[in-house]
Amino acid sequence: MSRLRFILGMIAITIACAGAYGQDLRMANGVILKGAPVKASENGLDVQTATGVRTIEWNSLAPSTRYRHEPLFKANYGTVLEGLPSSARTNIPEQVDEQTETNANKESESQTAVAASAAPSGDPFLFDQLVYERVNSFFPGSFPVSELAAPETARFYGFQYGPAQGDVVYLAFDARGSKDVLDTLVIYTPSNPAYRSAPLRITGFKKTTSDAKVVTFKKVPLTTQIGGLTAAYELECASQMYLDEVAMTLSVQLAVGDSKCRFNLLGAINNFAQGQELIPAMGILDMPVLSIRLVPGSTPGQLAGSLTMSGLSMVPQENINNRLTLEVISETGETVQKESIKLDDSASPGTPSFLCDLKKTAPEKTYTVKASLDLGPFLGTVVFEDTITTPKS
Repeated sequence: MSRLRFILGMIAITIACAGAYGQDLRMANGVILKGAPVKASENGLDVQTATGVRTIEWNSLAPSTRYRHEPLFKANYGTVLEGLPSSARTNIPEQVDEQTETNANKESESQTAVAASAAPSGDPFLFDQLVYERVNSFFPGSFPVSELAAPETARFYGFQYGPAQGDVVYLAFDARGSKDVLDTLVIYTPSNPAYRSAPLRITGFKKTTSDAKVVTFKKVPLTTQIGGLTAAYELECASQMYLDEVAMTLSVQLAVGDSKCRFNLLGAINNFAQGQELIPAMGILDMPVLSIRLVPGSTPGQLAGSLTMSGLSMVPQENINNRLTLEVISETGETVQKESIKLDDSASPGTPSFLCDLKKTAPEKTYTVKASLDLGPFLGTVVFEDTITTPKS
């Protein structure tokens, strides 16, 4: 799949999202933001929440939400897709009144519908087909509490694993007491027959190490259709005594006929809902993001890179390239270093996907770092470009 196709596909999905102004606001990690948009400014998006108006910084919001609400981001979306830094966003956004914006959204919806009907059937490119529908509000009180030993202390979380409103699964992590390890997982979704009539209750496997008591849960399968694609998941969780979070691994497989790819998403659940709080529902699939930074204090300099999706560490597994191309370019345009780097498939959540020593750079000089990684025909090519200034010798 060409990089141009990836760009066009991303533009198509963001336009589709832009047409539905009433869709949920999402954070960069895919979690639904509880509130309604009030006003956009240079500092961020003002959101009316239960405790008042909060300003959410643009960098904390998902690309689809930024496209709908941040004029500068939308006006320079081609630059965003190229992986260029924010300093390259020089297009001035158009000033439109509310009525004009409403009409434009309606026109956008119409154009999106026409484009969808004209698209070839069975097209396997994910971002040509994935648009999340709004998820209905769901609260812990709606959970079948008969399955829980201690509903007042249980921790709740949710995942939206497909485009449809019903492609949501809710998890309740339960324990015998507030100070005990989370040792029971109850899975429920109102629209999935597999977990609706009889919620799945899983007792974790306990293991005591020299450091702590750890509980692991068996894998939970989920599957859905995204246009011509079949998306299949295996969700695996583990909890630990004294930690108010749950480590998780999501094994994701995308397939069309005999063609398939597989990758893992790693992270930790720590923003649970309890009591009367709305259960967050994180979108599993989103635009892959490649980010690279200069490691502070490293001499002569070291780059650390991360591949993420929905705020989770992304690890290629099958039929996805796990080796990226990285280039370091001087201010005169000379390539001073070029590397082919394999991603670390054993990296834990929050740790870099790769490290790269700067070998031929001079101290206190500015360089451009470019990188690209081909993630295959379903996801396209992800790119990165930014400048760094090397440390003193």
